[in-house]
Amino acid sequence: MKNKQRKETATKRMRRLEKEKIKRQEKLSNAHEGARRIRLEKKVFINLLQEQLKPQQNVKLAKKRIAILNPCPEPWKSKAMETSAEREVRLENDQREVRLENDRHFKSTSRAMETSAEREARLEHDRHSKSTSRAKETSAEREVRLENDRHFKSTSRAMETSAEREARLEHDRHSKSTSRAKETSAEREARLEHDRNFKSTSRAMETSAEHKSRLENDRHFKSKSRAIETAAGRKIRLEKDRLRILKGNADISTVTNTINTYCDSICEICTKKTYPNQVTTYRVSTSKAPYLPAELAQKTPLLLCHRCNKHVNSSKQTPPSKAYWNSLDPGAIPEVILQLFQPEQRLLSRIIPFVKIVRYSGRFEQYG
Repeated sequence: MKNKQRKETATKRMRRLEKEKIKRQEKLSNAHEGARRIRLEKKVFINLLQEQLKPQQNVKLAKKRIAILNPCPEPWKSKAMETSAEREVRLENDQREVRLENDRHFKSTSRAMETSAEREARLEHDRHSKSTSRAKETSAEREVRLENDRHFKSTSRAMETSAEREARLEHDRHSKSTSRAKETSAEREARLEHDRNFKSTSRAMETSAEHKSRLENDRHFKSKSRAIETAAGRKIRLEKDRLRILKGNADISTVTNTINTYCDSICEICTKKTYPNQVTTYRVSTSKAPYLPAELAQKTPLLLCHRCNKHVNSSKQTPPSKAYWNSLDPGAIPEVILQLFQPEQRLLSRIIPFVKIVRYSGRFEQYG
């Protein structure tokens, strides 16, 4: 061996040392890689073990919840006395609780990691799916769904704490204000119309006891909200109330003015009673109407009905056929008609009697 070492040259020795160094580095790297692989395998194994133990923990939590909701003093007796069918149902319920708990955990985890765009896409897909399924359901299915929703909502609200209730109400207020700020005028009108119809329908169907309870709740809510409102909020509320009252009074005055319009305008040529919107003023012109009597020719302006005004402004040289100076007065109006109200007189005036006088020529002033 010594002879061999003496015989190798410096170059060979350097090559040998270099090879040994490379082998030693490879051995060290392999050792590090093995240790790293072992660490990763341990981590994977621990994760798998935790995943396998999680359903058992979920089962324990579910059992605790069931025990809280349905307390049983001696559960071992109930399990010992149950039949095979009851045992199958119990195991199926336990598996269902575990599955639901896993689904809730997975859903909350995935929703916490999603972006805003992914959340919008998910909500849009949920809305479309819900509207499609609701459009296909029958009236009986809809009633069952609404009844289940009402039962679930009442149960969950009965179990919530005051802090959870405040958080829910605050979330509802924020969601409602955001959706109402984005809606168009047409959507707002449709929503208000739907609310009015729903309110009128529900109030028409409520009993006297429900009516009293609703009024009592409204009074309690109003007094509570007014007790905690600020000075600025009170001013805004009073201003809104004043505007609503003024609007209502304006509507009432418009209706009152409309129905208090009487048929008291009289045409000065035919002496017919008309409404104010059925007469016009006419400035007398003797060149256009030389047939007017002296008392009308001196007056200016004249109040005429549309028929007489059209006749006077035409090129006709004869007075209107219903002019009062044509001595076509049928006589005094009977007392029975004078005692009628104006609507009744207007109904009678639709029956228009008239007299037509014709002169015949020929023998004995008649046709021969």
